[in-house]
Amino acid sequence: MDGTLSVEALDDEELARGYPRAEDGTFRGRPSVIPTIVHQRIQRELFSRAAEKLRANLLDATETMTAIARDTEQDAATRMKAAQWVIERIMGKTPDVAVTMDEKRYERLLDRMDRGAIPIEEDESDGREA
Repeated sequence: MDGTLSVEALDDEELARGYPRAEDGTFRGRPSVIPTIVHQRIQRELFSRAAEKLRANLLDATETMTAIARDTEQDAATRMKAAQWVIERIMGKTPDVAVTMDEKRYERLLDRMDRGAIPIEEDESDGREA
């Protein structure tokens, strides 16, 4: 924090914890206040190192997951998860979509149907309403 140690000089564990080791190599407590700029630099360096490791191991990870997906000795759930992992990395993950309905709008629709403002058609095949 006082500029005597650069963020780049911190090891991976120091970056993950957000502060450097004591002189004896241990972590003692936690600094009470870390300036925002220092925290941001630590996070940027940590994510940069993680991205570098991911890029370096991407092909091995893909080959491993593909091998698991093809391994008939694995249970179906494990094979399916591995296949899904590979597909999502190649084609992209299908976004999760949350659908909500305004209860008042739904209630108004039902009320209009009850009053006959919206006709309910009969299904002639079995006498049930459609």
